Amino acid sequence: MRCKKCGAKLKAGCVYCSVCGEAAQMVPDYNLEEDYLKFLLQEGGKKKSIRKKEESSEKKKKRIYLGLVIAALTATIIFLIGLFFVQDQSYDGQVKKAERSYGKKEYDKAAMYAKKALKRNAGGIKAHIILGKCYLEKGEIGTAKEYLEYAFSISNSNIEICRLLIEVYEADRDYPSITKLYSKVKKKEIKKLFADYMVETPKIEPKGGTYDEYPDITLSAENGLTIYYTLDGSNPKAGGILYEEPFSLEEEGEIEVNAICVDKRGIFSSKVTQNYTIQLNIPDLPTATPESGTYIQATQITIDVPENCRAYYAWNSTPNANASRYTGPFEMIQGNNVLSIILVNENGQTSGIQKYNYIYMP
Repeated sequence: MRCKKCGAKLKAGCVYCSVCGEAAQMVPDYNLEEDYLKFLLQEGGKKKSIRKKEESSEKKKKRIYLGLVIAALTATIIFLIGLFFVQDQSYDGQVKKAERSYGKKEYDKAAMYAKKALKRNAGGIKAHIILGKCYLEKGEIGTAKEYLEYAFSISNSNIEICRLLIEVYEADRDYPSITKLYSKVKKKEIKKLFADYMVETPKIEPKGGTYDEYPDITLSAENGLTIYYTLDGSNPKAGGILYEEPFSLEEEGEIEVNAICVDKRGIFSSKVTQNYTIQLNIPDLPTATPESGTYIQATQITIDVPENCRAYYAWNSTPNANASRYTGPFEMIQGNNVLSIILVNENGQTSGIQKYNYIYMP
């Protein structure tokens, strides 16, 4: 306990303060305010320490997050640089370099990049086209042709490849190759590129079909075109007969007429064909008047001769081309005789023999 007046510590059992004589009272030996103040200070210190720890932890987290962000950005940049390098060295990257160089008319450089592209993709069409264009610009037609023909073998529907091949063949005056190229093209818009190299096909008249006579064949074409033809089914492009005037098909059976045109440049048209079946009609049996019988008066015999036929007759023998040719009515001869008659048409077809038995007794 302590003295209320002077604050001196009281001795145990004393009722008066031994220092100031003040009557002793029961006062606690601690200062509540001081202790509370100490408590507050202690709590404040603890909170400050906690805050410091929390701030330190937060800063640490921020440093870790910032480090992760920087690492991610670094990795992304490295990845993009690597990706750009890979793409730049890829087929497409080399093709783009070749295209830029070609645009600058640096044909050797463009060819170099295009060849590098082919090392990454041997069947790349774009690289082959660029190489074809480069060598065409350099006047190396043979090499340009090789690259472009290979590209066409991969894709026959690329209009640029066809246009360049036509240019190559034209520079080389290789017109048969232009015709061959046209035959392999399917798209209509590409076929339009060949308009200046198409030769009109010849016309064959009359049309094919079945004929009972030998037809005369006429071939025609535009002025300035030469016509060749064959009659044995072969292609007239090689070994055809030069057409000069109409001709006749003078044999029976199946005949195939093929014809083709060629212009002054040596460009051939497509082949045209007509098929003919020739089946000649044999003349019917001839008829004569009067009928077979017995006659006592002089009588003239008349033979009915159809158009496009000739009549031959003989007495008591078989008529042929050496027999008498009928030209008009003739006298019946005396006795018992047999008149034999045949008809021969303009194609040389012979009818059967018609016989009449005349007994003339005047």
